[in-house]
Amino acid sequence: MERFKDNVIIKQYGNGYFIRKEPGEKDVEMVSVDLEEIILIITLGKHDMTIFNEISIAVHFNLLKVEDITELVKLNPEKVETVLTGRKATPEILEIPELVTEMK
Repeated sequence: MERFKDNVIIKQYGNGYFIRKEPGEKDVEMVSVDLEEIILIITLGKHDMTIFNEISIAVHFNLLKVEDITELVKLNPEKVETVLTGRKATPEILEIPELVTEMK
């Protein structure tokens, strides 16, 4: 990634650890702040691609709603490629993108 540092911005959200059970109060609080920043970044439209890594697992743990993901995808300008990843994607999440790939 070092050679792409001028072209790639990586933002990690949350507490930086895996949630294995119910999310804690701090996890829930951080989601709304993180979501606001993500919306701001998207609406600036300065990127060619936005990757929401493991976003479906956030829905699984009730940190995000499917409607939140739908809104994020809608906010992305048409010229921006949007990638959603994650385990435990619900059928509703799988309906959002134009292309779905299942990797095993």
